Amino acid sequence: MPKLMLFLIPLFTLILCSISHGAIVINISATNPDARVFHLGSVDLTGTGTIPSFYIFTLSNTGPNPERIILTITVETDGEEIVTSQSNDFELPAGQTFNISHQQINQGFLIIPDSEGNNQRVRFVNSSYNLDAVSNLKDVVAATGKMPSGIYRIRVRADGIGISEDSFFDLIITNPTSLYLIYPGNPINDPEIATVNTLRPFMSWNSDAEIFDLFVFDEQPQVNSVPILYLKNYRGKFFQYPADSAPLNFPDGGQSIGPVRILEYGKTYYWYVETVIPAVSGDPLRIKSDYFGFKILEPSQTANEVSQLWELLEKLLGPEHQDVLKQLKDEGFEPTTILEDSNPSDVSTLIKFINKIEQNQAKVIGTNLY
Repeated sequence: MPKLMLFLIPLFTLILCSISHGAIVINISATNPDARVFHLGSVDLTGTGTIPSFYIFTLSNTGPNPERIILTITVETDGEEIVTSQSNDFELPAGQTFNISHQQINQGFLIIPDSEGNNQRVRFVNSSYNLDAVSNLKDVVAATGKMPSGIYRIRVRADGIGISEDSFFDLIITNPTSLYLIYPGNPINDPEIATVNTLRPFMSWNSDAEIFDLFVFDEQPQVNSVPILYLKNYRGKFFQYPADSAPLNFPDGGQSIGPVRILEYGKTYYWYVETVIPAVSGDPLRIKSDYFGFKILEPSQTANEVSQLWELLEKLLGPEHQDVLKQLKDEGFEPTTILEDSNPSDVSTLIKFINKIEQNQAKVIGTNLY
């Protein structure tokens, strides 16, 4: 029995030691989680301290005792660490929480008081990057200054005696590059102006980006031209022109800026779209589409929005199926109802299919008349 007591005492002591640690709590988050472009310079390996922060984390010691720790910050992709930065060891006082940003780290050092109230300088003394760890990464970064498309994990870890705590977030980098308009209109250098049969045309474009600014003008845009419609931070790839001048606000944050003017019969309009591509740090990047122009026919020249449906069907089916549409027109049929999987839908369904065909994600196999 005495031997059993001797065995239990050290085991109990060991368990207490394990529980006394684990009081370190870290939570890291991206300052711009919607970022789709990641410049290597955002990491600020040279420590200028002038690059805007792309992450922030809280560091807490919730336990009753101070703890000595070392912080390590890494950027990882494909399971490999491509950027590593490590601090000197320092004391994290009990019951304290600190908010730390990437920019603070790169300004040279952090000031963290110890348990006696003395200021400690926390420097990230060991910083390195290894672009050879992932195939082709070095060549892409050297050519563009940007990380290639992929998932990048930003991790911060605290290590000490009996301590290993970490927190991370993922950035999905897509490096959008494409943007082109689909409908309505033709490029403004096209000698033949496209016509539209409604005051509320559906405007459609295609891109691998996600956020857009839309501009519509009642004259060919010049440097100081004022748009009659400016949509900012619009998340979508088609938009129906409004029927009135009320300001526009969308649930996902997009909104109209400045006055909204309705379209008029007989006038020619011009429009373009810019992508707004959030970067990991700094200003967003922008890609600008071509300018399209279109003319709205006078009421005597148009019937109604059925004409717009015919135009979208022609674009959707392509030239190889135009004989089917001609047959329907000749027989007096008009498009009135759109069904998707036998369920009622609207013109946005046609636009979505047109976008997929433009991206070679779908194709029209055939048409049937019933």
